[in-house]
Amino acid sequence: MISGKDQPKDWWEQISDQEKIEIEEGLAEADRGEILSHKDVMSKYQKYLPEN
Repeated sequence: MISGKDQPKDWWEQISDQEKIEIEEGLAEADRGEILSHKDVMSKYQKYLPEN
């Protein structure tokens, strides 16, 4: 059994307060349907990506 300081921490406990706020804002946006599809994002930013 792992106990005390040897117990692994949850990643949520290791990120900054600002990162938590940004994640929570993103989840709220998704809940409100404020999302873009991968296809829409790729079509907008394709010009900035290197050609293969």
